[in-house]
Amino acid sequence: MKGRYDFSHCTHILSDSTASIEQKLQCLDTYKEKGSIHHIGFLFPLLKSKSLKVPFLSVQPSEFQVKVANVIKHILQRQKITAGSYEFLRYLYILPADINKYKCGFPTESYHALLMLASMNCDGYVREAAVRELVLTKQPEAIPYILLRLGDWVGQVRNAANSAIQSFKEEQFAYHLLHNMSLIEWLLKVEKVKYSAIHTELIQFLLSQEYTFEWHKKIQRIPDHARVIYINHLLQSGKLTPEIAHRILTDKSHLVRLALLKNIHLLEESLHKDLLKAFLYDTSSEVRSTALERIGTFKNELRPDIWSLIADTSATVQQFARYELKNADVSFPQIYRQQIHRQHQLTGSLLGLSETGTKEDIGVCELYLQHESSSVQLASLIAISKLDAQIARKYALQFLSHPSGKLRKRSIEILAGYVNNDILTYARELFLSGNEIYRKTILLLFSKEGGWRVLGDLLTGLMDKDIIVQKQTWVYLDKWVRKASTLYAVADPVDLERARGIYQSFNTSKLEVTSQREQIWERLHFYLWRQI
Repeated sequence: MKGRYDFSHCTHILSDSTASIEQKLQCLDTYKEKGSIHHIGFLFPLLKSKSLKVPFLSVQPSEFQVKVANVIKHILQRQKITAGSYEFLRYLYILPADINKYKCGFPTESYHALLMLASMNCDGYVREAAVRELVLTKQPEAIPYILLRLGDWVGQVRNAANSAIQSFKEEQFAYHLLHNMSLIEWLLKVEKVKYSAIHTELIQFLLSQEYTFEWHKKIQRIPDHARVIYINHLLQSGKLTPEIAHRILTDKSHLVRLALLKNIHLLEESLHKDLLKAFLYDTSSEVRSTALERIGTFKNELRPDIWSLIADTSATVQQFARYELKNADVSFPQIYRQQIHRQHQLTGSLLGLSETGTKEDIGVCELYLQHESSSVQLASLIAISKLDAQIARKYALQFLSHPSGKLRKRSIEILAGYVNNDILTYARELFLSGNEIYRKTILLLFSKEGGWRVLGDLLTGLMDKDIIVQKQTWVYLDKWVRKASTLYAVADPVDLERARGIYQSFNTSKLEVTSQREQIWERLHFYLWRQI
């Protein structure tokens, strides 16, 4: 049954020579489903497990050994390999002669996975032999391992990797090289040898691919970071056409669109205005604000578009827009009031009024605290908090039980540091009567407030019937004890006795305690009774 055992239990079973083969196979399923690269160091020696009384490949591999190799293969397929992975894999006990045994004894795909492990070994002979075999597999999964060996400190391994990577400079592997753009770029950071020539060769090979609609779709499937690197090289190459630029303009990652915007000077000037106009309406506030920064000589032509951004939902975009229009003979507060009256761009207008208006505008903002849209309610609360924090705290208390998570979070930020007895009483009542979501909200408020007054309330979270609330409570208690010695003054006797009483009421045998939680519990005891 999958997932029946956790990793600690599996470690015990797989190390126990008396455990049944069925139990061991079930544990391997757990690693196959949830294991990561750092588990391979435990799994790999099982290929040579003496507890199974099967010498490694002295006969055909057992069912168990084949399953171990298969699990390792799945982990490598699921996990992204990086230069840092070497530290997890370098000390696996592999001899050069083992590589041929892998080839003869295991299924092809598992053999390829074991070769990839061998290429990360601490023994240079093993790494070299693995690279020479990897290139023969012609499998795209081998590419990142070969790229990593281009930065090897042993010359023979580097030469083998250099020869190997050349065989992948074929159209059928272009997408897979593209997928590994981050590692190709990493070659420039290798200090042992200068790899700018190989880096340039690989980049030029990728740039030589015709930028068809199919190629564009492939680019969309690679990780965002790799896509940004590729687009930057494409921009620098001078091969960017208007058609390609408009395709990039619709990229799902704002980082890619931002790369195009920041390199807009590399494009024909005739394209600048239309692209800037499009960027002003981008879904990313970072892109919109950057477009305003770079609007330059097109400010007058795009003035109507800039006006539409003075009520943007982003405060940064609003500030840039008002700056660009600073010479206009207008009253921004009055514009915001008029737009609010017409219920036009309500969210942005309320935020804009909070930046440019006065306390006299609080009444306008209060009108929209009960608006049907939670985003408008949030904007109203934020606006009031900027105009008068004390009034905002009154409303924030009411929003602690609002269905919108953003409103609850902002309410906590407004209340944190200003929790008086009335607020504390209301919060405690809501904690006892509310559902799981509200209880988590109140616990977050207690944690943000900190200090001795709320320690008893945080401890109460451990009594919650919901396991998620309990786990979150342990996180907050850990945070509390870390701050206790430097931030919290001597406790009020009433708060101290309340916290002690709740602490002593626990039956610790019923708490789900880890070693870290035991330390938290002991430190709480220290702080609660150190003053006696």
